[in-house]
Amino acid sequence: MPDVKIYDLLEVNCNVGDAFDFNLSKATPVAVIENLSFSNSGIKLDQDLDIPDPLDPNSRKKVAAIIQSCKWDGDPTDPFVIRGKVSSDGKSNLQKALNSLTGGLEIELELKVMSYDKKAKKYFARADTDGTPLKFVITRGTKVYVEEESDEQELHAFSMSFTPKKDPKPQQICIATSLTDKLTYPVGGTVSTA
Repeated sequence: MPDVKIYDLLEVNCNVGDAFDFNLSKATPVAVIENLSFSNSGIKLDQDLDIPDPLDPNSRKKVAAIIQSCKWDGDPTDPFVIRGKVSSDGKSNLQKALNSLTGGLEIELELKVMSYDKKAKKYFARADTDGTPLKFVITRGTKVYVEEESDEQELHAFSMSFTPKKDPKPQQICIATSLTDKLTYPVGGTVSTA
């Protein structure tokens, strides 16, 4: 009998405003790109968006982008499809990397999706690269866009599909369903260096 996938391992939709105007009582998901760099062009998005940290509501954190939606089906080679918002400088760096002669194809990305555990009454990391960047390439045939117009918070929309890259070191992402229930999943697969 073939494997049948009955759900997407990671699918989240977020309101960007909730990241900036965080309120514990809303219990809505918040998702961020902590770091994003284009390894073959050397361009990196600055962590220039300052938001409250849902995992520690009394502190703040700096991030490179706010995620509006993120989807990953769960197979190590399945693409991550991400829509989000970046600052004006982030928009400029994204466009610079994507149009670079040295290429904007190879990407290293750290992301964190935070959800509310109603039983524990606190936020937890629903999806987390745990400070270790995952390596990707822009998915072949994907339409990458960075919006020229900004919203009331001076943010610019972007949309990309990232395909996990094979790497000599195993890559992984932690996916949780509650504060206490979490599993680690392989991303991209490994390639032999011999």
